[in-house]
Amino acid sequence: MNRTRLLAVHLRAALQTEWQYRANFAAQALDAAIGLGVALGAIEVLFRRVDELAGWTASQLILLTGVYLVISGFVNLVVHPSLSRFVREVLNGTFDFVLLKPVDAQLLTGLREVQIWKLVDITLGCAVIAAVFATQGFPGVTALVGMLLLTAIGVCMMCAVWFIAATSVFWLIRVDNILTILQSCFQSAKWPISVYPRWLRVFFTAVLPTAFSTTIPAEFAAGQGSVPMGALAVLFCGALCILSRWFWVRGIRRYSSASS
Repeated sequence: MNRTRLLAVHLRAALQTEWQYRANFAAQALDAAIGLGVALGAIEVLFRRVDELAGWTASQLILLTGVYLVISGFVNLVVHPSLSRFVREVLNGTFDFVLLKPVDAQLLTGLREVQIWKLVDITLGCAVIAAVFATQGFPGVTALVGMLLLTAIGVCMMCAVWFIAATSVFWLIRVDNILTILQSCFQSAKWPISVYPRWLRVFFTAVLPTAFSTTIPAEFAAGQGSVPMGALAVLFCGALCILSRWFWVRGIRRYSSASS
């Protein structure tokens, strides 16, 4: 069995497991709709008093909300649940079963758990972006392609950051707390990086790159993207992926099961 088929089998098994709990779909849809309503309501209240926020208009902030929903949806769809499971298996000493499979362990680890209901968040995010385009005008093919490319890069960045945090389980114990903190910090991506003080802008660019993952794609969606910043996002994404792989390889060398 080749690697592609093996990964497909794991994904299908994860989807079948999730599909047994169909009521989760209604609950997730309601939760996502309420969250979106609160976010849009906050923007509405804010812009009753101001015309712009750190150079961003109301429609641009709504675009940013859509991009955030798409990226956070992908993270919560597969990355966060898969890596939470990975942390539990390392602590329990059952991660051996992953290492014994004839496929790249890091790739398999990141795809083993799927919360299919998080597709609701991705769908709502795409709907928000489409609604802004319909009401404010289409920004052009170049801007759209730039947004799609940088959104994909943003997802890759978040995957790399999550992997780096989760891989620390090979050295630390309470990594579940780190993942929870990381999940909370990612909430900052709901707002443009320019609203934060300088020290936080540095943190949300160089440490937890929410600026690259949501702000820059939203700027491209609004037709105000900077090509140099887009290129920097691509380079930074590559650096994070390399660092993630390096951490993973070093961590695997330190791993020993609970039975060994």
